[in-house]
Amino acid sequence: MKKSFKLVSLLAVAGSVFFSSCKKEDETPAVTAVASYSAKLLGAQSNANHSFFSPATGLTYASGDSATFATNKVDISLYNATATGGLSFLSLDARGGAGLKKVRGVSRNTAFKLSNFTVAQFDTLTNEIALDNVTATSSEVEIAANNVYQFINEEGKAGLIKVTAADQGTAYNGSATISVKVQK
Repeated sequence: MKKSFKLVSLLAVAGSVFFSSCKKEDETPAVTAVASYSAKLLGAQSNANHSFFSPATGLTYASGDSATFATNKVDISLYNATATGGLSFLSLDARGGAGLKKVRGVSRNTAFKLSNFTVAQFDTLTNEIALDNVTATSSEVEIAANNVYQFINEEGKAGLIKVTAADQGTAYNGSATISVKVQK
């Protein structure tokens, strides 16, 4: 009696382990929402508005905040390549090569490119899966209003930047209003 009880108990435990470890083939992976930030105003190097943005915090930063750039994962800077044009997103590591002061003590390499995503696709994007195939290779990309740009940051997080307004400015004081969606 004890032997058959032990055998039945052992079979019951083995069966529960086997059946609980089976996965349904039609299960879909968990959907993770993107981090989303809207209407962030950035200013180029001579503009009074902040020139730097962190997709990790959703906040803009001034150059005087550079001591917190590494901690806050600041990946995007805005600058004018010429006094009256060339408004661009620029990786922090590329600032020195663009004739700008490099942010001391911070090494953040972000790649950018113009995206095939439309503004309408950007507006409806809600989960990270849509960003899985985002690629980017340039440390700088010239921007214009009503375009979407892709980026990949130092940690390999992919994201999109929608430029809703872009003013080339004069005397290196251009500005851009952006919305950002990024993997968490």
